[in-house]
Order: sequence, then structure tokens, then C-alpha cells
Amino acid sequence: MAWWNVQRDFRKAISQDVNPDLAKERKAPPFPLETLTNILDGGAENTRVRRMVEAVVHSDPLFSRENIYFQTLTERYEGAIRRSIYIKKKMALLGWKEDGPEKKFIYRLFGGEVGFNIHGVFINCILGLGSDEQIAKWATLAENYQIIGTYAQTELGHGTYLRGLETTATFNVASQEFILNTPTISAAKWWPGDLGRSEEH
Repeated sequence: MAWWNVQRDFRKAISQDVNPDLAKERKAPPFPLETLTNILDGGAENTRVRRMVEAVVHSDPLFSRENIYFQTLTERYEGAIRRSIYIKKKMALLGWKEDGPEKKFIYRLFGGEVGFNIHGVFINCILGLGSDEQIAKWATLAENYQIIGTYAQTELGHGTYLRGLETTATFNVASQEFILNTPTISAAKWWPGDLGRSEEH
């Protein structure tokens, strides 16, 4: 049984014991429900797009979250990674843009059940801080999941206070590598978003 059918059947089962006064109020609210829906969605066009995205997700068995609550943490994580890759492919197939409203609604629909959450920050760092040569080399690879990156700014002793960061990265010309130096325990990278699990850049 699909997860949305479980929700429907659960609502049906509990609706039998609803207080009659509450049921009456729900059937005849003193305001138009569609107007409230449009306000909550940010406009009628957003409501239309959200419903269209939900219809696509609910009709596609590869988006099923059936039995998700009976999976191990590893199974849920792997499912979230597969779902993220499938979302990317599905968006391309349907012609949905990366900066379009469809992406916002599909990610909202899945909540935390998607992977590569920090990978988008990694891409934005390339686009915002990279040279033209670096962007040309790395951005497309990252956008197509050919490389997976993280963003490891936060340090244990400093949070996101940039001026307090202690870790340094010095470029070694001979080896063409960065030498990272974390001089104290307070400089340890903390909460580096999927680093060491999915990301390798």
C-alpha cells in the first residue's frame, strides 16, 4: 500500500470519532478554503504548481516511501540518496528548472527524506567564489553528481564565526595539493554535512 493511501485510510478511520460540532465547522468554514490555500502557497499559481508536483510524485512508484518507518538508518539514508538522484533525472525529463518552483515543492514534499543536502552549498561556493576556470571545470561535474561535495566551515570552538576560524589551507605548488592544518581541538570541523559518508570533495 502506498504511503499516501495509508494517510488517507488513517484519516478515514479517525474521522469516525470526530466531535459533531467540529465536523460541522469543518464542513462549512466561514472563509473560502481555496483562498486560504492560495495564501499559504504564496499565490494561486504556486498552488497549481504544488498540486501538479504532488500528482507527479504520487503517481510515480519510484517516489514511494512505503515502509520507510520500518527501515534501518542506513536503508533510509541510501533511499534518500537514490531519491535525490531520481529527482534530478525526473526534473530534467519534465523540463523543470533548477531554480524553478517545482524543485522547491518537490523537496518540501519529501522533507528530510532526500540526500546531498549540503551539496547545493558546495555548488554555490564554486559558482560564487571560483574563478572562471574553476567554474568551468567543477560546476557541471557537481551539478550532475559526478563529484559530490560538502561545505565544512563550522569549527567546534567557533561555530560559523568566520574571523575566529583556526584551520588553514596552504597550497603546495610542488604536489599541487592543499595542506590542511587544524592546530587545536577547537579548530576541528564539526557538523560538516554528509562529509565522509557521501561526499568526496
